[in-house]
Amino acid sequence: MRAYRTDWAEFALHYNKCKEASLPASANTVVAFIGHLTELGISSASNRRKFVSIAAVHRWAECADPTKSSVTKLALRKMHRKLGRICKQAELVNKTLYLKMLDSTCNDLHGKKDRVLLMLAYETTRRRSELKSLLVKDIQVTSNGAAILLKRSKTN
Repeated sequence: MRAYRTDWAEFALHYNKCKEASLPASANTVVAFIGHLTELGISSASNRRKFVSIAAVHRWAECADPTKSSVTKLALRKMHRKLGRICKQAELVNKTLYLKMLDSTCNDLHGKKDRVLLMLAYETTRRRSELKSLLVKDIQVTSNGAAILLKRSKTN
């Protein structure tokens, strides 16, 4: 909500200077705003979030959504083409880093909990969201070790 509020305030401020109405905004208003952000060199991910915020505010106000227009979608594609879409892959947790992380945990209850989560994540290659949804009843001890039921994953 804070991001939506900040993005909308930026959009409204920009168009108050231009003496145009920000709500409901026209598709051309949104296209001009995307062009302005592109010129500033703001990352395409941040611009995309601002675009989504504009759409959300229009939906909440029950106004026609200018982001659905073909001209705004085209402007967004042009912005992505110009700025690129850089996605940084999370660093791989190798054995050395894993052991360092284990060594950095404390020996109190909180540290032991962290250590168990690290071990579970590393040994099962689970994502954070998958670990969060894990219940004790999902772990079955077998003769070969343990089996963990994964109910839902990012790739479902």
